[in-house]
Amino acid sequence: MDAHDQLVEHLKRLARRRLWSMNRLADAAGIAHGTMSNILNKKQSPTLNTLEKLAAALEIPLIDLFQAATKRTTPSRETVTERP
Repeated sequence: MDAHDQLVEHLKRLARRRLWSMNRLADAAGIAHGTMSNILNKKQSPTLNTLEKLAAALEIPLIDLFQAATKRTTPSRETVTERP
């Protein structure tokens, strides 16, 4: 699962917590339904502006979206080894 997939899954979880559909999230963020659909279906990557709107609609800091998307793709310090 890449970062885009993880971001989409995180957005879905956050919307479900509010009992919102993805269209409701798009409405709250002021994003076109077509844009949201394209992001969900990996036809379009979200812009920074779009991510800011989504975070504001969800009432979370923008960084939370990035941390969720990279949480599983960034190696932990324990797994990084130095080479001589």
